[in-house]
Amino acid sequence: MPPRALSLSPELPFPLETVTQTIVVYGAKGTGKSNCGAVLAEELKRARLRFSIIDPVGVHWGLQYDATGKGPGIEVLVLGGVHGDLPIEPTGGAVVADLVADEEVDVVIDISRNAAGQMWSQGEKIRFVADYCTRLYGRQGERMRPIMQIIDEAGRFCPQQIPHGAIDIARCVGAVEQMVELGRNVGIGVCLITQRSARMNKSVSELADCMIAFRTVGPRSVEAILDWFGEHVPKDHWKALLEQLRALPVGAALVVSPGWLQYEGSARIRMRETFDSSATPSATRGRTTSGKAAKPDLSVYRQRMAETIERVAGNDPKALKARIAELERQIRTQAPAVERTVTVEVPTIPADLGKLLHGGLENAVRDHLKLAADKLIEEVHAGIDLVLDRPLTPAAQAAAAGHVIQRARAEKEKWSLPRITQAPTPRESALLPKAERLILTALAQYPQGRTKVQIAL
Repeated sequence: MPPRALSLSPELPFPLETVTQTIVVYGAKGTGKSNCGAVLAEELKRARLRFSIIDPVGVHWGLQYDATGKGPGIEVLVLGGVHGDLPIEPTGGAVVADLVADEEVDVVIDISRNAAGQMWSQGEKIRFVADYCTRLYGRQGERMRPIMQIIDEAGRFCPQQIPHGAIDIARCVGAVEQMVELGRNVGIGVCLITQRSARMNKSVSELADCMIAFRTVGPRSVEAILDWFGEHVPKDHWKALLEQLRALPVGAALVVSPGWLQYEGSARIRMRETFDSSATPSATRGRTTSGKAAKPDLSVYRQRMAETIERVAGNDPKALKARIAELERQIRTQAPAVERTVTVEVPTIPADLGKLLHGGLENAVRDHLKLAADKLIEEVHAGIDLVLDRPLTPAAQAAAAGHVIQRARAEKEKWSLPRITQAPTPRESALLPKAERLILTALAQYPQGRTKVQIAL
């Protein structure tokens, strides 16, 4: 039978409706805030209430193991990270939100790094969280099953300062704020955990129903807590609460919830019962486990995430290198001979130009005119190269054409042509002068055509 309350603290039981409330958890490193998040997850699991944890640091996978790391802890699906049951990608925020909305499983979403240990960039984390929160809020209204969304290091995803032009950060702040402000209406509670209370966006934190603050001494962090007091606590209570805050031992917290829990004072948060995977590694203490983890049936979720898994595998550098090496080996050892077929198109002289080359003119082109015409065309090409990039005026076109014709006539006098075996008919002679026919002869040797500029030259 599920318990009637969440036993986070011996002094202060939290009601089951905590699952849809908003809580902010402040605290410096090593004061107990990560332990608080793990205990909240354990209590929700015991009460058969759903939870999801966004883990940008990679420290919540230990929920799958008991405190010793040698036995199972609580059944939870770990997505992403080095210890993930299934991989995720930075662009998969909406896909993961669909899984959380549709399935009954509790989830740890590790966005710290990929399976190979390569860290996600801060930009990738922000875009993922923005996509995830937007999608989860949109989908949660379909079935309205209560769920507590825990966001570790929340100050990075909803900061007070938004740089100019930082569209992704602004979108992420808006997505988190929407879930905090309106999520209760569709059954979403939010727990925001951060070690820098000064960084947290005030428009988000002031919506919290409860503040749990572990020992805090930084002036700016204390000032942020006072700002939260200003929305919820009478000013004549501030001094006493701050004195408690500065003197708290590790594991104890200042809990302030005037409206919801009607509590103001210190409370000791119990130690977690699962493996402390957030502990700092040292020479004598690591973060390794040797037992069997408490995992759900992965086949169901593996099929659902098959497309994402395939994309992740396709972008894995190690897998890509192995695939390239295998393909290179196959090419060296098994590549068959490749037959190549080359098709050569032999140009033909257009019919209208072929008539002009009938008879003896054809012999002349074949022998002597070809050499002289090639030389002339080369000179024409040299002139074309200078003017291809700029248009010619009509006057310049006429001058260029006249120059070519004059040069052709001058060259004609130097040529010693053989006797033409078949003289042109009077009609052929009347068509064009010899110089012009020589130009056409040269052009006929290039049946692929000429541009207007080349014809003008």
